[in-house]
Amino acid sequence: MNPNDDSTAPKIVYPCLWVYAVIGTVQEIVHAGILAIVKDRPHTLTFSRRSKEGKYTSFHLEVRVDNEAERNSFYEQLKKIPQVRMVL
Repeated sequence: MNPNDDSTAPKIVYPCLWVYAVIGTVQEIVHAGILAIVKDRPHTLTFSRRSKEGKYTSFHLEVRVDNEAERNSFYEQLKKIPQVRMVL
């Protein structure tokens, strides 16, 4: 077994719709930050849930990505939004 073997990695066919889960602490800031990143690009942004204690909120963002670099760029930009704690 070769630990560097990528044959088990999923094959992603671009362009495709990609879903990000974005978890943060201030709903309005996270929401505005996501919209600033996707701009005019067609997307679906839905509020997912609030944590039991109300400290965290999560959103699901579905957006078309044209290649791996663009998919990774969205991920990195989403992580930089103030109040975002995790992007999945």
